[in-house]
Amino acid sequence: MFDRKKIKLGLLLACFILLAMSAVLASGLGLVTITFDLERIGGFSSNQYAVWIEDSNGNYIKTLSVTRFAANGGFNKRPATLPVWVKVSDWANRSQAEIDAVSTATPGTGTITVQWDGTDSQGQFVPSGKYIYKIEANIFMDKRVLWSGIISVGQEANSSVATAEYVPDKETVAQKGLLITNVKASYK
Repeated sequence: MFDRKKIKLGLLLACFILLAMSAVLASGLGLVTITFDLERIGGFSSNQYAVWIEDSNGNYIKTLSVTRFAANGGFNKRPATLPVWVKVSDWANRSQAEIDAVSTATPGTGTITVQWDGTDSQGQFVPSGKYIYKIEANIFMDKRVLWSGIISVGQEANSSVATAEYVPDKETVAQKGLLITNVKASYK
């Protein structure tokens, strides 16, 4: 006959292993990599951008990167600075630690890469599903672009290409330069 203590110990060990594996699986959503090309524009009131994630219903999840001027209250000095991001992220009420974690100097011309680990602004893992990645950028003064794309996380590897909405319109904005192009994301 079987020893009851060994059976109980074996079942307890199996349960522990299953719990540990489910925790790893739940937290291991994978990684979303967002890339875009940035071409710096000369002058002031330009080159500001924010990259963030929303759920499929458009609810704010997390800011991944934002230029230092905008992150540290530049939108108070110049209200045309990233108005969509400022509103959806409620950035004026974010902690200094959160600001410091995502703010960056305005980079030079080149390809920029930003990654999302599948966590929200509280550090909790989000469920598998479709998410919206967004980039808003100030091209010059109140001329802006808002890039938006959808990426699925938690299942198979996939990729997507974002689309742009220019304010007031692409032709007017292009007179100064487009600042950000070729926005895409991949999940692995």
